[in-house]
Amino acid sequence: MTKGILIKAPDLFTVDEQLEIQERLKSNDIEVAFLRDD
Repeated sequence: MTKGILIKAPDLFTVDEQLEIQERLKSNDIEVAFLRDD
């Protein structure tokens, strides 16, 4: 079963930092999503 991490304050991170976080936590068990208020 996949576990997810939702980060609701994407403005705290640059796009590069978001990609780095997603890569670092990437595995079969963890998925990272950044929610944006557009």
